[in-house]
Formats: sequence, C-alpha cells, structure tokens
Amino acid sequence: MLAALAQIETLTAQMNRLSIDAFTDAELLDVQQRREAVVRAQPVLDHRVYQRITSQSSPISLGAKSYAAVLVQRLRISTAEAHRRLDEAASLGPRTSLTGEPLTPSMPMFARGQAQGLIGAEHIKHLRWFFRELPGFVDFQTRENVEAQLAQHACELGPAEFRIAAAHMLYLLNQDGELSDEDRQALAYIRVGKQRPDGMRPFEGLLTPEAWATLEPLMQRNAAPGMCNPADENPCLEGEPTEEQKRNDTRTAGKRNHDALLALCKRMLTRATGTINGLPANVVITVSLTDLEKGTGHGLTAGGTLLPIADVLKFAAHSRPWLALFDGNGLPLHLGVMSREVVPIRIGESV
Repeated sequence: MLAALAQIETLTAQMNRLSIDAFTDAELLDVQQRREAVVRAQPVLDHRVYQRITSQSSPISLGAKSYAAVLVQRLRISTAEAHRRLDEAASLGPRTSLTGEPLTPSMPMFARGQAQGLIGAEHIKHLRWFFRELPGFVDFQTRENVEAQLAQHACELGPAEFRIAAAHMLYLLNQDGELSDEDRQALAYIRVGKQRPDGMRPFEGLLTPEAWATLEPLMQRNAAPGMCNPADENPCLEGEPTEEQKRNDTRTAGKRNHDALLALCKRMLTRATGTINGLPANVVITVSLTDLEKGTGHGLTAGGTLLPIADVLKFAAHSRPWLALFDGNGLPLHLGVMSREVVPIRIGESV
C-alpha cells in the first residue's frame, strides 16, 4: 500500500509538470474524462479507511473527542466536510458483522458505481438528500429497490438530471405526503419583510400544492424568455415574443419570475373590481409637486412603501391616474379623473 501511494504521489507530481501543448482540445477532454473517473473512484479507499478507524479505535486514543474532530485536526478540513466523509463511508464503505464477518455496503449499487468511476460527489450529495427526505414508513425492501434504481440513474445521468429523477422517485413514494391538507393549509404563508434602505423588500413563503398549481401556468407563460422584459422598448405582455426579444433576454430565471409577477399584478389591477375602504382597489401614491418637478425623491403608497419618483412616473405613464390636490395643511381641494393630456405636476401644491 505504501509503495502504491508513493507511486501515486510521484506520478501526480510528474503529470503536473508535463506539457499538454501537443493535445487537441478533443483529446484533452478525453484525458479529463479518464481523470474524472479516477477522482470519482478515489473515495472507495477513503471509505475503507474511515470504516476501519471508526470500528476498531476510539477518537480519544487518536487525540480528539470525536472521529470528526480527528479528521479536522489531521487532514485540516472543516467539521462539515469531516461529517460528510464519515457519513458517506458509513453508507458506501464495507462493513463487518458483530462476529467479524464482512458485509456489503448498506448502499451496494452506489458503492459499485463509485468504484467504477461513474458516480461523482454531486450524485452522492443528491442521494443523501433523497434518503433524508424519504419518510420513515417506507419499508426496507422498497429502500433497497429504490437504491438500485437510483444508482442506475446516477450512472447514466448528470447531477442535475439525477436530482430531478430522485425528486420524482420521492414523489412517487410519498404522493400524499406525511402532512394532511389541513396541515399544509396551516403551514402555508407569504411573508414580506421591511423595506430596505435601497427600496427593495425581502420576500419568502410556502405555497400549498393547490396554490402553486394555480400560479405555475401563469408563471410559465409570463416568465418565459422574451416575455414581460422591462429592458425592451415595447415589452411583450400578450401573444408570443419575437425571436429577437428571446435572444436579447439575458435575465436570470429569478428575474424573469419577478417581472412576470409584476406584470400579472398590474394586469389584475386594470381588470379587478371591488373596493378597499370605499375606494377602488388600486395603487394610491402620494407625492409632492416639488419632487415631481425635480424628478427626485419618493412617493408613498397607501400601504406605506416608498416608491422612487422614476417608478411613480412609470405608473402614471401606463395608467389613467386620478388627481387629488391638497393644500399645505393636507386638506383635500380636488379629486377627479385626469385625461392623459393633462400634466399633473403643473397644478396645486402637492399631488
């Protein structure tokens, strides 16, 4: 073992010094594919080492309070990384019975794929996520069958595709979930945080399956590349975006979701009926005439949100605003619908 380790160290140093200039790009990819298989198989020996250490010694005898602490001190790795290695060794490394007889790994098919260099660290990460989420009521035989099926997927798919396959498998095994519909309704929420100094608001929540199933097609439609893009001179809000709009859309998926939600809300406001405290449900913004004339400062919505003047003008440009005039003491002087030709900032003390 020591002789083989010395060879690995020598050959690694030698390969790091060798020139790669004579290779074509395609040949370099072939080299990297072989090196990747070597890297993926490397943990096989690690598992054996960690299983041996944890089964035949105590961490105190090795100079620490836990096996993870032993690895942290000796290998100079993080505690999280030490726990990951020990957990994977317990699942993918060889085992022994109480009488000393050798046993196969608890996940033998994944251990085999790893030894063959077909399953990488990212696959293992998604595998661990799968079994953490798998409900306790799933029986042992089903777990064995699932492990074999997932190992086959991991050997054939990339990490992202494997995560999707694992998530689908999890859904099939737990379609009803451990939560009742009442439990889900109780857990559902949407929380909007306080407005930050830059004007942005944090947003988080949990949606029930019904809520997301309702919102999903709307988001898929309106958050598609080229749709509802504020960077376009004439954003596509209805119909199909042009090929040029699709090509020029450099937004992330998260930004497209944001812009789609904004467009949907604006659309609802133009079509919605009903009132709030006797007034039509709509955006109400208070802004001083001085700020409008200077193009600086903020407007204030009825809900207490500060809105930059540039956004106030955007609202005015795409809507038919109502004009409310107040005197210096805040007493209303006028309330009425404006035509688009009227310039609101030329009238009154504040708007």
